[in-house]
Amino acid sequence: MIFFLTFFIILLWFRPSLGGILLHYEIFYGPLKLGESKISIAEREYKAIAYTTGIGNIIYPYHAEWITSVDERGYPLTAVIYSKDRFKERRKILYFDSKNQKVILEKILPKYKKKVFQIYFPVFDELSSFVYSWKLNYFSQKKYNLPLYIDGEKHFVSIDYIGILNCKYNDQEMTCFNLMVELPEKSELLKRSRKVQVYLLDKEKIPVEITGSLPLFGNLKAYLKEVKTF
Repeated sequence: MIFFLTFFIILLWFRPSLGGILLHYEIFYGPLKLGESKISIAEREYKAIAYTTGIGNIIYPYHAEWITSVDERGYPLTAVIYSKDRFKERRKILYFDSKNQKVILEKILPKYKKKVFQIYFPVFDELSSFVYSWKLNYFSQKKYNLPLYIDGEKHFVSIDYIGILNCKYNDQEMTCFNLMVELPEKSELLKRSRKVQVYLLDKEKIPVEITGSLPLFGNLKAYLKEVKTF
């Protein structure tokens, strides 16, 4: 499900200063639950799993995992990306060589292939860029563009701060940042929804609601169900 990919990538924005955090989300189309995503974020490693459930498994069974290791500044060192749908299983590893301004791609599945791309650093992978963006100061600056490595090229994700609004988490009224995120059409997984709305808790810097629009389907939403620390 294409929106799973957008949601799966966009959630990984928060890096706690101590220990780690586990975020659990449920994904809906109207009243129908289609899947879930679980994200664990530690100081030097981000990991996300997204998968369909129930009717989502009937419509389009899908499972994806993304693990990125980062340096002390939050820039990627390696990224391991895996996905499996009804038709194909894919696995690749990205190595970020900032010293030599190169990204090395090693495809494992479905067929082995290795490529080297010359890229101007600094760049994020899709996952680490969003982790970084949660820490941005949206009061001092309303718009940010972060550089991404995607499929052998350098792209940018655009983040616009719209304002403050009331949002809900665990049936409680909370204060959130309203963010509009515009993603490149390309992705290391699949093409996806480009424009996504995010409600980000103003203090905790965790998204509680994410909305993406798809042609024919309309809006799909992801809601934060649970937060755990480890």
